[in-house]
Amino acid sequence: MKANSVHLIRVLKTIFDRSIYWVLLPCFFIALVVLLPDFSQFEIDTDEGIQVILAQLYHQGYTFFSQVKYDHFPFFSVMLTGWFNLFGYQLQVGRMMITLFVALLLWCLVLLIQQRAGWLAAFTASLLLLLDGQFLLMSASLMQSLPFIALGLASLLAIRRSGPLQVGSVAVYVSAALMAMAVMVKLFAVLMVPAMLVELARRPHGGQLVLAWLAGVLFVLLLCTWMIAPALYDPALLHENIRYLLLHHVQPKQWMPDLTLLHLLAKKILYFPILVLAIIAMLRMYGSLRLNTHTDSQVNSKRGIPFDLFPLIWLLCVLVALLFMHPVWYHYSPMLLVPLVWLAALSVGAFVGKQHRDGTFDGWLRQGVRVMLWALILLLPIMIPMRGEQINTQLVEAGSALDEQLLTAIKQHGESPCSMVTDRPIYPFIAGCSVPADHAVVSEKMLQSGLQSEDAYLRAIDLHHPQLVLLARYSQLKQNLPSELKQRGYRRIYISEKAWLYTRDPD
Repeated sequence: MKANSVHLIRVLKTIFDRSIYWVLLPCFFIALVVLLPDFSQFEIDTDEGIQVILAQLYHQGYTFFSQVKYDHFPFFSVMLTGWFNLFGYQLQVGRMMITLFVALLLWCLVLLIQQRAGWLAAFTASLLLLLDGQFLLMSASLMQSLPFIALGLASLLAIRRSGPLQVGSVAVYVSAALMAMAVMVKLFAVLMVPAMLVELARRPHGGQLVLAWLAGVLFVLLLCTWMIAPALYDPALLHENIRYLLLHHVQPKQWMPDLTLLHLLAKKILYFPILVLAIIAMLRMYGSLRLNTHTDSQVNSKRGIPFDLFPLIWLLCVLVALLFMHPVWYHYSPMLLVPLVWLAALSVGAFVGKQHRDGTFDGWLRQGVRVMLWALILLLPIMIPMRGEQINTQLVEAGSALDEQLLTAIKQHGESPCSMVTDRPIYPFIAGCSVPADHAVVSEKMLQSGLQSEDAYLRAIDLHHPQLVLLARYSQLKQNLPSELKQRGYRRIYISEKAWLYTRDPD
């Protein structure tokens, strides 16, 4: 009877534990939907307009790299198109997809850290991320910076939660597929691959696992790109595609010289407590490696060290890559922030864990830290809205609010369906105008690298004869194009500090 009771308790505990793991994901999503600030009146980043217009063009049947030029793999645009088809083509709907990815990111991170350092350390990582203003802003911004990290962490979670691995294990190929999708969302996901290879190599039959995993990543990557962007395999477009995907991302340092790795560290993620905790974790792991007293999934019983090489290797790869890149944009910060927070959480786990309680004072100190951390976690529903108000104020000061008068002018002068050539595609998306596929994506990097030019605007206007032309981003276009537009029969009907709108007079 007693044996049966013990067995029943074990079964119930297993079911309960698994239930908790899966309940956390929708809980994170619901909490983010409720707590994230409302940025519906803002264009958080100009890349948001590019993302929504790409999804719209893909929905209309245009193909990537042959008809639509872009500087990333198009998998994110394909996912966004499917999301829009399900829930409607609106900016806030697209941002909701990002919130879902952020919930996945937090869920994966919590489970990965909990496995090594306990629940309190895991939720501390969530606390540190959600209280970071940049992370909070990007959690509601329609960009790729967080989705690719979420998919990469899901790839790692598939490996770690699967138990013993064999070459034919389903988890190996699920992990490979997730990492391939992460790479197709943003190429920076390749910086997570070395950490994953070390993770696999440390297991029994590690060499075979590494080869099987890499084969799976390559197969999914080639298959998906062939399905959604076959022009990538066109030899005639090979040189141009390489320029778009790789070469123009690295610009001369004379252009925007302040956008460097050191600037990003100083302005965006140089938070002293997180750095100190992360450095402590690195030093402890280094000492543990030298002593060779750890195993891959255990904690050093003498020193209480949660050991995890993945965030450390990932962080080092990112630092090396960004050191040689220019410009280093602000939205690269999550690639540094997430592994730093991960390492900091491991230090928290080492400090507040059950191990190494020497004396009454030590025990009281650890208990006090636990109480403080739980209090901060419970205060998140109050602290996040307060942080959101600060972000709203910053967006207003930065002039990121959408121009409602401009939208009204577009709708008044644009016949249905209206057509537009613009350097700010979020406005035609919201107003329901169409843009030419060959001129949908415009960026400062493309202008600087020679992939685009002012002549491209004029060619698009001469070819498509759009009803409206909107110049709202680049001052050089405002300086050089008005006279050309006037010669082509356009007159300016709206002007503000940042936007000039032109309409074509009837023939």
